[in-house]
Amino acid sequence: MSFILFWALTGKWDMPFNPSRTRQSRFHVDAETTIPVQMMHQYESLKVYYDVKLTSKVLCLDYNDSFSMFLAVTDIHRPVKTIKDLGPLEMAISRQHIKKWRTAVRKRTTDIFVPKLSLKTSYSLKDILKGMGMADMFTYKADFTGISEEMMLVSKAFHKATLDIDEKGTTAAAVTTVEFRGLEPVGIYVPKLSLKTSYSLNDILKGMQMADMFTNKANFTGISEEKMFMSEVDGLSKDPRAAFDVDEEGIERPDFGIDLSRTKLPVYRFDRPFMIFIVDLMNDNILFMGKIVNPVEKQ
Repeated sequence: MSFILFWALTGKWDMPFNPSRTRQSRFHVDAETTIPVQMMHQYESLKVYYDVKLTSKVLCLDYNDSFSMFLAVTDIHRPVKTIKDLGPLEMAISRQHIKKWRTAVRKRTTDIFVPKLSLKTSYSLKDILKGMGMADMFTYKADFTGISEEMMLVSKAFHKATLDIDEKGTTAAAVTTVEFRGLEPVGIYVPKLSLKTSYSLNDILKGMQMADMFTNKANFTGISEEKMFMSEVDGLSKDPRAAFDVDEEGIERPDFGIDLSRTKLPVYRFDRPFMIFIVDLMNDNILFMGKIVNPVEKQ
């Protein structure tokens, strides 16, 4: 049994790039590696935004329908360990940021440089899903009774995607395939148990700095007027414990940005690793997202 999810998009730019302005340029894959790319260029009134919290420049390119593409690149002036390190952008990006960008972008005459892309990639989702806390689906603990009466687990999960961007628009497609394997009932044998145990708590309590209760220094006036001390402690049925949690995240600074109508950021150059998001504005859905490290690499 297999489950297949397929998605495809062919979108034309609302403001196409002029092919005569496309020039060969260099893309910085990392601090030591650059590759030749075809760099598209526009100098128009475009939707841009600077996200202070993510220290990133954001560009919005509309299609001639209800879809838009957001491109985000880390500010080149921000110090990073390596050029591949997108810092807060990659680590903290969330749906809320995309939602904020939709209303925060403002039109401003801006110089933009965007590489033409032709990418293909495929990879297993097994480790990714396990990292998201969905490990049981690959084991005998899997429970798919909601879709099948047969006992089964996921044997394979993989994803393929293609993305092409040129002067006219975008062609993108993605397919996720999940393969299931049936299970034979597993016999479980558990021994019957009948256990009894007893032990002295004297040494345990003394080790917890409660030694006085076993001597003449003992003070039990709260439960008896008679002067007494503890001779033996056993048969403790419960183990009371105290627990507390400490939140060390600290104070999150307000989420804010800079209004580009008052801040001059004339050049948006996507000549190093950046992130890309294709958004359905009408239904408020993120249809496609990815990190572009090498615009011409095919995996």
